[in-house]
Amino acid sequence: MKILITLFAATLGAIVGFAAAGFGAAALLVAIHGDHDGGTSMSGFFVFGPVGGLAGALIGAGLALQFGSVSKKWGQRLTISGGVLTGLGAVILAIASTPSRGPAYSEVVEFELEYPATTLAGVEIPSANALWGAAGADADDRPISQFFEKKCSADVCVLNGSVAAVGPMNNFRIATAIGPKKFRYRLDLPQAITGPIDWSAWQSGEGARVRWRVVRH
Repeated sequence: MKILITLFAATLGAIVGFAAAGFGAAALLVAIHGDHDGGTSMSGFFVFGPVGGLAGALIGAGLALQFGSVSKKWGQRLTISGGVLTGLGAVILAIASTPSRGPAYSEVVEFELEYPATTLAGVEIPSANALWGAAGADADDRPISQFFEKKCSADVCVLNGSVAAVGPMNNFRIATAIGPKKFRYRLDLPQAITGPIDWSAWQSGEGARVRWRVVRH
């Protein structure tokens, strides 16, 4: 009977520890780092959940042994082991929760180009006949990336792309190669990007209109 009580206590401790550690770590990491399409919460739950489950099982079994007078010495050892494991998990979680102090690459510049449908007539997307590049200052803006989506309505089509907001932002421009034609569009970005920026107004450029925004990923 006492063995069954010990097993029940260990199982109950494992369930409570797994749930508390898993959900708690997931909520903390998401609050600090963002969810990133569920990756952060899943990592927190499935990495720290098992640690909490094992610690809960040790503590549950240890308490059952101590108060059940079966083996108080082993009960103390298991309880201490569970406590040590809990402390170790808390230290690892604290390290994982520390915001990155390195260069911030979380801001992304998204842009849209609105072309007359006739400009893109016969141009397959994605393909090597519809490319774009982006750069600031005197950096190379040669078009090397493919457009992957084309949205058309009425007599216009919109192409879009995104680029990490790193490097110089002055004289930032998007260069495109649509079939044999080449275009260049300047984006009036701020010198320093420190957070999200809503969509700019549409601006007329070489054969198209362009707008941009900054999002945080």
